[in-house]
Amino acid sequence: MNDLIEALKHPEYVHVLLNPIPGYILPVGLVLLSISLLRRKPELQRVSLWILVFVGIAAWPIWYFGHQAYGHLAEALTEEAKQWANVHVQRADRFVYSLYLTGLLGLAAIFLPRRFPRTAKPLAVTALMAGVAAFAFTIWISRAGGEIRHSEFRTGPPPAAPAHEHKSRSAH
Repeated sequence: MNDLIEALKHPEYVHVLLNPIPGYILPVGLVLLSISLLRRKPELQRVSLWILVFVGIAAWPIWYFGHQAYGHLAEALTEEAKQWANVHVQRADRFVYSLYLTGLLGLAAIFLPRRFPRTAKPLAVTALMAGVAAFAFTIWISRAGGEIRHSEFRTGPPPAAPAHEHKSRSAH
């Protein structure tokens, strides 16, 4: 137990623990939402929308601890790994908003139909489409993240990305 508590004091470990959420849980929510729409199952639809909300909420700590981890690890990385880290951070900074949007659309699709019942299906479909786009961005972001430590997966040099200037940022 002490090992776990000690590990959680390091942002790189927290980031590694949390970062699978969009990659594994988001597609589960998207599949369940698709099934709920096709089979007209409102209970399943609500559950799947709550999954999208959860992923949207989880995106912020993943992003935050990733930035903190970059500050801790950057000096220990090889030059190529640092370039991949810069690409990963740049992609995450640009596209984390797609996860936030998916979560917000999930919330809208849960609560707005209570007041405006006709909005249930259009909002759920919109959340589904936003979630599919967010999942595509998640794969693209994680690909660069995996390249940082796993040189065996590298198929070429990293794409050009500006050097990341680490700042202790709490916004996003």
